[in-house]
Amino acid sequence: QIIGRTAETVLLSFITKEAQNNNAKVLIGRYQG
Repeated sequence: QIIGRTAETVLLSFITKEAQNNNAKVLIGRYQG
């Protein structure tokens, strides 16, 4: 259960990081556009 929770945390962290990267790209695209 601990292992599963760790994997879930890592996955959530990765998804959050990806979302932040995508948001940054969108904002940069708007400023450049």
